[in-house]
Amino acid sequence: MMSSLPFPEDIFFHVLSYLDIADIIALRLTCKGIQDITKSKSIWLTLLSALVVEPNLPIPRLGGRSIEELDAAELELHAKLALRLRRKWIEAEPVARQQVLLQAPVPPHQSRVISVRFLPGRSNRWLLSVHREDLAQRTQYRFRCWDVSAAQPTVVACKSFPELSGLAVNADPQNAGIVAVGCPHVEIFGIDFLTSDPAAAFVQLKVCPDHTERLCGFSGNTIIARARDVVSFRVWDYTRPEVEVILMNPENQQNEECHGVVIRQNFIMVLRSTTLETYALAASQNANHAQAGQIVLHPITSHRWQWRVDSGCIVEQVIPSKTEPGTPPPIYLLVRFGSWFPWPVNLMHHFAVDPNDAYSPAVSVGPNNLPYNLLPRTIQTIASPVRLFSATHMVLGPYGTALWLDSHTEDYFGQSDRGQRLASRLLSLVPDEEDDGSPASATASTIYDVHEEDSWVRVALQEEEGRIVVGRSDGVITVYDYT
Repeated sequence: MMSSLPFPEDIFFHVLSYLDIADIIALRLTCKGIQDITKSKSIWLTLLSALVVEPNLPIPRLGGRSIEELDAAELELHAKLALRLRRKWIEAEPVARQQVLLQAPVPPHQSRVISVRFLPGRSNRWLLSVHREDLAQRTQYRFRCWDVSAAQPTVVACKSFPELSGLAVNADPQNAGIVAVGCPHVEIFGIDFLTSDPAAAFVQLKVCPDHTERLCGFSGNTIIARARDVVSFRVWDYTRPEVEVILMNPENQQNEECHGVVIRQNFIMVLRSTTLETYALAASQNANHAQAGQIVLHPITSHRWQWRVDSGCIVEQVIPSKTEPGTPPPIYLLVRFGSWFPWPVNLMHHFAVDPNDAYSPAVSVGPNNLPYNLLPRTIQTIASPVRLFSATHMVLGPYGTALWLDSHTEDYFGQSDRGQRLASRLLSLVPDEEDDGSPASATASTIYDVHEEDSWVRVALQEEEGRIVVGRSDGVITVYDYT
């Protein structure tokens, strides 16, 4: 097959490793022998690893499979899709391949989107939306699960609640419990994605009757919520809700917002309005849980913010492929601080919490074995103007995409006092500007959309499939697909 080549096959493989995909496709047209070798699995496995996996790019349409399971044609397809999506994703003003409106069957003045969230894993095809519906005699909260992989997304599960004190989506896609709902007691639901009756698809798995707090996070069997005293947090396993862990910071006894949590098997990190706190769970895991009771834990680290956080999010990033086993993933934070005025500051701040090089996964997490460095590191500040009383919302993806709503629309609508933009920036540990030890200043690098109203209220992000969702105050949901 390769007799026409003037050098050994292994050298040819090495040469191909220096070419990009377009060059390899062009080289394929030169002769039958080269065409055959450029269609080999080893070539495309190497290319996909070097061009996509090592730079931590999301791979669309993988469906939960590992790249080792793919044949040569599939590896080539996924490499092309991943690189094409990344180019489109970071354009200045990308045009969506498809834009679909999801309209709830309720008059616009009676429905408002209060939450849109993608369900992790599960082939990356499910969107959970929550509408507040103000009907003639009552208010209800309607949960819908949409299959957004279809050309026209359909509702596969639907359930309403008379009240809603909070919700949390499970970060573990392998767990049967998919969403925790405060209504007012905490109830855990799975979803039967195969049933033909959407009204019966939400399956109640557990009721925690003594838990009426505001939910903050959900991962695996673990749920964290604000305690009734509003200054501490309660953590429990939803399969054994009678056993609780209380997270309490004696130096921060304040009623304040919880903006996000990271839940790991051996620690929990909590982003609060004034502090970033880490709690080690070894004491609770080693305790005798034969009887119901409470265990009180104090933080092993606590960082106090210079200003009060108005809004923020905290997300573990995808671990680089060459990372040592057991090394914790880097954690990104995106926060907007408050001000003395009735609107937040026109800046967002990107922080990174770096893994501790001295951490040993074989030893319990504690003050002498911290998984992360003590202080979050400021990477950059991002200009993001908001007007008085204008809606703003932000999300952060595990591949570093920061997406937010703001009102910086002067470039599009002149000096209008209305209008919003859907803006984004791809975050990294190294700022674009030369690192001189001080935080870099940046602006949005991508504008996905703008509109001349103030009706956008919530956003959701799915980097793996290149989807963005925006929920409006009139109940309409827009799905942007860039794959």
